[in-house]
Amino acid sequence: MAIANLRIFDREQLLHVLSQCAHQLTHAWQQTEIDSLYEASFEAAMACEFLRCELAVNNNHYRIH
Repeated sequence: MAIANLRIFDREQLLHVLSQCAHQLTHAWQQTEIDSLYEASFEAAMACEFLRCELAVNNNHYRIH
C-alpha cells in the first residue's frame, strides 16, 4: 500500500484555502439555511481573520487587504 504524498502549504496558501472554504460555506448556507453551515462559515471566517493578523505581525512583506 502506497502512502500519498502530502502537499505542504505555507500560511498565505492556507489563508487562501480557508477563505475560499468560508465563502463556499456561506454560499451553501444561503442556499440551504442549514444552521451548521452558517456556524462553520462563521468559524472559518474568524480563523481567516486570526491568520491574517498572525501573518501581518510575523511577516513584514505581508499586507492586510
